[in-house]
Amino acid sequence: MSYALSTAISGLWREKWVNFLCTFTIAAGLLIISLASLVVYNVHVAMKRMPDRFSIMVFLDEGIKERPVRLLNGLESIEGVSAAKFISSEEALRDLRSAVDDPDLVLGGLEGNPLPPSVELRLDRSAVTDETVSLIAEKASALEGVDDVYYASNILRVIQSVRLYAKGTGLALVIILGTAVLFVSYSTVKILLYRKQDEMDTLKYLGATKGFIRAPFLLEGAFMGTMAGVMALLGLGLLYWAAVFRLGGTLPILNTLELPLAILAALPAVGLAIGATGAHLAVGKIRF
Repeated sequence: MSYALSTAISGLWREKWVNFLCTFTIAAGLLIISLASLVVYNVHVAMKRMPDRFSIMVFLDEGIKERPVRLLNGLESIEGVSAAKFISSEEALRDLRSAVDDPDLVLGGLEGNPLPPSVELRLDRSAVTDETVSLIAEKASALEGVDDVYYASNILRVIQSVRLYAKGTGLALVIILGTAVLFVSYSTVKILLYRKQDEMDTLKYLGATKGFIRAPFLLEGAFMGTMAGVMALLGLGLLYWAAVFRLGGTLPILNTLELPLAILAALPAVGLAIGATGAHLAVGKIRF
């Protein structure tokens, strides 16, 4: 093991520029992969929060003035509904007045209160899908005292489309870049093998085993991959700091970004795995 380690260190220093270029290339690939993973993660977090804000509005007959207990119980009994809040005509008008900048100008010409009483339905997170919401709306419409049901169907389609698109694109990008980074590691070790062909031939004639000859290259690949992971970790941390603490004031949406520690912790390990795997594939071509 001491021979393999000393040979690996010597090889890394002797071919330092080639190894540095390889390490930098792997680090760049890992950084892009981690950025893609960060985007997918934050999109997933945002999509998980959106159902908490989604609701179905059930408009009631205008003759209903008081809180319809029986109707509310019927709405809350629908599978997927977590809560039902009654909103009287007067409360709806107050909310409308507080929502506009100049209520006297906008609502000054109204005679009486044109807003009907309504019920706001909050749903379970698992129920916020196009099919489930349509079924809930259909059941709510069938209840006595319900005049109309409204929900933002376009928001549901956006939630589902973004989920699928983000996951699919992120996964494809990780696979493509991961393969490219693995190829870079493979190619670099392969170049080092060709440069040390005479030395390896001498070791073969002296009776060295496959493991003895291959060990230094595996260590070199693992070291370059680990260093690339550390460089990618530092780059990702720097970009996150710049986005949140430097640009967050200009673009407030950046303040909502989350950087999970799992991604940071995984980068050196992923780099090591890629470097060692690329080296293993390359040294596997040695013929005895």
